[in-house]
Amino acid sequence: MSDNSSFLSFRFPAPPVPARTGLEPAWLHLPMPETSFADCPGCGEISRSDTEDASIAGSWSGTPAVAEEEATAWGRWMLGHHLSFCAWRLLHESLSRAVTTEIARSREDRRIAELFDTYSALLLYAGSCTPKVYETVIRVRMAEAHPGFSGLWYRDNARIQELSARLTQRFGFGVEAKAAMRFNRLAHASLANRLVPEGPSLRRESGHAQSAISESERDTADDFFRTRRKDLCRHEFVAQLISRTTVALTDLARHPLTARYGHESVDRFQDTVCRRLERFALIALEEDHGAGQTNPADSASRRLHQRAG
Repeated sequence: MSDNSSFLSFRFPAPPVPARTGLEPAWLHLPMPETSFADCPGCGEISRSDTEDASIAGSWSGTPAVAEEEATAWGRWMLGHHLSFCAWRLLHESLSRAVTTEIARSREDRRIAELFDTYSALLLYAGSCTPKVYETVIRVRMAEAHPGFSGLWYRDNARIQELSARLTQRFGFGVEAKAAMRFNRLAHASLANRLVPEGPSLRRESGHAQSAISESERDTADDFFRTRRKDLCRHEFVAQLISRTTVALTDLARHPLTARYGHESVDRFQDTVCRRLERFALIALEEDHGAGQTNPADSASRRLHQRAG
């Protein structure tokens, strides 16, 4: 494993300016969506201790800058996207199993639903800022990266759309997965309506709405969200997911989500975000065990089981 990819470190730019303020997570390492995790003979432990993990989580809530609205918004936007990319990776694996046989699809229905619900929770976490802060801090930085910046450029989500279409054509989704997907669309639309109540998206505003998505644009999205594509083992993936989830849960314990969306179901769901993030970490650990790996995050598993219980 690399020394710095498994655990978050945050950089506080000085002096802060509106388009640059906030927390910058360590680079997230992921394989390309179509690439399997690498074998990792001899890789059996996370290279950092419980104590260090706890201190990193504490640095999020213990630093005065985190109380600032802009810094919190930017940190959540970046961290929420990192965790969304991880959720899509697990969802991609579940969908890949589901498309093989109808029996497999039935077996995966609950897991697919849980992971779509995880993504819905991460949407609400990442986009929890006010419309004003979104416009002046987050949207500005995306426009700086590219005037037509779009979520359609996310590699991992594109793979989810492809596999979802294949599953729909072959067997269809199960009841639980269908319900979670419907709610995910509602959560996404509710978030977009709250943050950008008027005006077009950057993609439409720039005149790129009808253009085909290029590899260069996908690279831009990866770079913006500090994501590097490389071969890595499942252990390293799980370590990154657990550490980031720990930071998010620590943040939420100090600063609960308070936004309202005008939909009772979305507002109620927002109250379950912590529980769903805890479950997300446990899903990653379950997948690690299911892949025949020796779990490198036993201590993280114990902590999260205690929280979930």
